[in-house]
Amino acid sequence: MKVKGKRSAISAGLVITAFLAAAIVYALLLYSEKKAMATEVKLKVCVAKCEVPAGTDINDVTATQYFELRDIYVSAVPENALISVGGAAGKTATCSISKGTVVTDGMFRESDLGSKWMEEPVLLGFKVDDIYQVAGGILRSGDMVHIYIIDDEGEAVLRWENVCIEDSFDSAGEILQQTQTGRATRFNIFFEKKDVEEFYTRLDSGAIRIVKL
Repeated sequence: MKVKGKRSAISAGLVITAFLAAAIVYALLLYSEKKAMATEVKLKVCVAKCEVPAGTDINDVTATQYFELRDIYVSAVPENALISVGGAAGKTATCSISKGTVVTDGMFRESDLGSKWMEEPVLLGFKVDDIYQVAGGILRSGDMVHIYIIDDEGEAVLRWENVCIEDSFDSAGEILQQTQTGRATRFNIFFEKKDVEEFYTRLDSGAIRIVKL
């Protein structure tokens, strides 16, 4: 009986010794990893501040609302990562980009909307309450519209075709995504510089009608 008790004590001692050895090895590995990370170089790269749905068109204004620069360890930076927020401007997201994701060039394609085919594009904004009428449904970023003017006889005349809604905002100034149902109170669109004065003149007189395509 005494021999059996002695063996049990030895076995328990071996288990404790093995446990302590494993703990020491784990602590050393953890220390080595932290030390390596402390000395590893960081790089400023573009990271998503919020979820960016596939198909979202990015311009100079929305680029800073969707993305920001953060210091990321070089070992965690993927190939072709964007190193400036402006690198996403003028492009369209080809996939859904999750919040906190390091943004790469492969997540975008060149945008074929907005200002691409304009000679002197100007980004202008207006409030939805200033529009005479909006027809065809809820407007969101990326939607295409026709803009009509109301002539002296009260008839709607097509004035600007295939205009892209660059941004739509709620009353708090937050961008509304395609899937959101909040009420848009303000929009941004790209316009030819030569047409800006006429647009605002018509807008001030309540003679602008927008039709969603």
